[in-house]
Amino acid sequence: MSTGQKIWIGLFTVSPLLVLFFMFVMLFREIPELERAHHQVGDGPPEAFYSLMAGFFGGFVLFFLLMLGGIVYYCVHALKNPALSTEAQIVWVIVFIFTGLLANFIYYFLYIFHESEAPAVKPEPFGA
Repeated sequence: MSTGQKIWIGLFTVSPLLVLFFMFVMLFREIPELERAHHQVGDGPPEAFYSLMAGFFGGFVLFFLLMLGGIVYYCVHALKNPALSTEAQIVWVIVFIFTGLLANFIYYFLYIFHESEAPAVKPEPFGA
């Protein structure tokens, strides 16, 4: 795998966290504006609240899709990785499903970022 591909995969791995960060920045930036609009309008939620929630919902959908895409990508990569034994492949898939982003980062740095250009050889079982 080329260095450029590794960088793109790394950006794809980090992108859910970036979306989550920008969602919270957007939320905390708009809270004073919502408070000001609430005092001007009176009872009932102001229109700014609905636009904020629409943006927040869109960001959440994007976050979910990026996270789900990452889990699928890393599961497929782990199952096709010749450097992993069958047991390790199964363990990684289970870990991806239950931990999501955390396992993606760990796997990225262990098996993608530090992957050598030479093809890996699967180790033989002891005593075979």
